[in-house]
Amino acid sequence: MLSRTSLKRGVQTAGTRVVSDQLDRARTQFHAGEFGPALTTLQHALSQAHASGDGDGEAKALIGIAACQLNLFDYRDALKNSDIARKVAEQTGDRATAGAAWINRSSIFYQLGDFDSVRDAAIHAVSALGSAERPELLARALLLEGRLYWNTKDQDDRADKIYKTAVAVARRVESSPPLEAAVWDEYGTALLLGGRPEAARDKLLRARDIEEASHDNDGLAFTYEHLAELELSRATP
Repeated sequence: MLSRTSLKRGVQTAGTRVVSDQLDRARTQFHAGEFGPALTTLQHALSQAHASGDGDGEAKALIGIAACQLNLFDYRDALKNSDIARKVAEQTGDRATAGAAWINRSSIFYQLGDFDSVRDAAIHAVSALGSAERPELLARALLLEGRLYWNTKDQDDRADKIYKTAVAVARRVESSPPLEAAVWDEYGTALLLGGRPEAARDKLLRARDIEEASHDNDGLAFTYEHLAELELSRATP
């Protein structure tokens, strides 16, 4: 005969599986640009996670909800849900999800033009993710931090160091398309915007080479656009 404890555990396990499936579905919808449907799926996942006592699932669903709301320009709710997700993740000791919440917060403030808040959130994200085994998230946090230092007087050396760290972290990530290419492209673009076209060219060509080798046509389109901007800047007196 099942005890009440074992029965409850079974319900929690089944609920966790449902939440996991819903999170996977929402992830597919999100990457296809279907932010509205992904938001609906994630709201169902959040309800299921709450009902089954799955704190980890709640935090992950809230992170996804905030990301969808950010892409739907609902910044107020995106910020609110990112902060709730961070608090839940910190309570469960999930540093990776807490770091992802800080990344969301940094991205939201970037869209709003509040660069002091962007930098503060990015620094918190890097701190949270430094001891978490999620290098892809750490690389994203470093990119946000590095981007801000290019916009700060006399901070180019610091930005360079941050971007180089992001490249090293991205090399640890096995992904398709390779994250390293996106980091090199971001690095090169920052250098271009900072008025350093020769240094930018080297970084953009590294991105191009990786994207060509991995047949990443979407990434190549962005990198070729940035290379064209670079050539235009060199041709303009």
